[in-house]
Amino acid sequence: MARMFSESQFSDRLNTNYVPSDGEIGHIRMDLVLRSEELARIDAHICELSAQRDKIQAYIHAHKALISLPRRLPQDIVGEIFVACLPMSRNAVMSAQEAPLLLCRICSAWRTIALSTPRLWTSLHVPFGFVLAKESRMLAVAQWLQRSAACLISLSISHVNQRSWEDQEEEPEMKDVQSARRESLLKSLTASMARWRDVDFQNISFKMAYELQIAKVIDRPLSLESFKFSGRLSALNLLDLCFAAPNLHTVALRLKGTDPLDEFVLSMPLSWNRLENLVLDSNGSGFSLLTVISLLGRCTQLVSLYITPESNDAEIDFVSAPLSLPFLQSFTLSRRFLTSCSLGRLLGHMSMPQLRHFHAGATTCEHGAQHSFFLVRLGKTSPLMEETTIYLLSLTTQSLLDTLRSFPSLIKLVAVDTDVWGWDGTVLTPSLAHLFSLLTDTNMCPMLQELGVRNCARVEKAMLHAFMQARIGTTESAHRPLRRLEITFQESCTPDVELLSAAEIQSYLSQGVEISIFDDNWDGPLVSPGPWPGLPPDDS
Repeated sequence: MARMFSESQFSDRLNTNYVPSDGEIGHIRMDLVLRSEELARIDAHICELSAQRDKIQAYIHAHKALISLPRRLPQDIVGEIFVACLPMSRNAVMSAQEAPLLLCRICSAWRTIALSTPRLWTSLHVPFGFVLAKESRMLAVAQWLQRSAACLISLSISHVNQRSWEDQEEEPEMKDVQSARRESLLKSLTASMARWRDVDFQNISFKMAYELQIAKVIDRPLSLESFKFSGRLSALNLLDLCFAAPNLHTVALRLKGTDPLDEFVLSMPLSWNRLENLVLDSNGSGFSLLTVISLLGRCTQLVSLYITPESNDAEIDFVSAPLSLPFLQSFTLSRRFLTSCSLGRLLGHMSMPQLRHFHAGATTCEHGAQHSFFLVRLGKTSPLMEETTIYLLSLTTQSLLDTLRSFPSLIKLVAVDTDVWGWDGTVLTPSLAHLFSLLTDTNMCPMLQELGVRNCARVEKAMLHAFMQARIGTTESAHRPLRRLEITFQESCTPDVELLSAAEIQSYLSQGVEISIFDDNWDGPLVSPGPWPGLPPDDS
């Protein structure tokens, strides 16, 4: 053995061009046989030691798992952790990729806990096309609702494809199957109606609403706190039971079609003075400003309002006393454009001391420059304003300056750009360059952290860099540093010159500024198949 591990007599010949003699070759071969035998013995010993090591390691892992903290957690604590895994911004879906179904696939112990935790099953998104495609999914909906026991539940019922609901041509046998499945699914949903806390009907047809109405079985008041609906007025009429819920505080109606809406909305049997959040959106005729005032007079507890006004509003005179809305924090007049004169009259009729978010589309101030100061009074009477939208077309250079000065607590500003042109022959609307120039002075809106520019026609690189450098600031700066810049260009108006290079964007990112620059020619994501259609995208 000692000879085996002794240095070879040919050590000084290794890695040279030396050619051994026949006798030396025989001697080397004999030496290699002995050494190969010893190597095999060492390898066998290593394998034996490795097996022993693996056995000891498995023993250690198994016993560590036996005394691990998760194993010793009480079942109610594990259940609370499971509940925290549910989506926060939407209802849960029937997918094994997400909680709660995912939690049932880890181990038998977790599955037992998940199935015995009712709060884990209190939200569900039901896309009818997806659920009706398989009998097993319909049974899963029924089981899901049963697992929630006596807890209040949140449902979103989506029917994105109207054609598949009632118009698609099918074989008679398939129609019978689908009809039976619909009836069974509706029965499962309406059986839990007394426990509905939040419900969202998305794009449901008249026929579906009718079947929901005739299938309902309830002998006590609804526990409904939030009711959301998108579809036609005829279908909404069949769901009037939801309006009478005594605890209803959130109503969101997104109506389609050209039906007159003012009279219907004003006659809804709602407890208006209990509403905290109200959405009245329409892709047809909107609501008159007189209706808006009437609703605000009824909803004295409102925290947020989103409403579609009439776009062709005439000059209005409000005969009621000025309105006090002490709790209103968010006020949005959606999509339609109102004249600056009408907006000024409307805002002048309301007191909103807690208002933080205000958005309204404004057209050119065709009655004179004096009406372009409609946001100035809002800034003075609502000192907590954090977010607003300005339309450069509705302002003058002076009213833009006064408007920005009136919002010292503004955190987010969205500016809608337009080409500079005169609306009264002498006064021009302010340009985007003028806005950037004003905001380069950090004493203007010192709390500003987000700036969005939409419908951008042109922007100069030097002007943008000057604004960025001024707004990023340092730790010694008195103003809040910019955190986000978003610029959306008009279609076909993408700048020829690269505004920010990749290196410049990376430099700003390293300083904590998120930048998005893109054109407006984007239709959004396609609706994905599976259990998700009808849900908003996750914040992540």
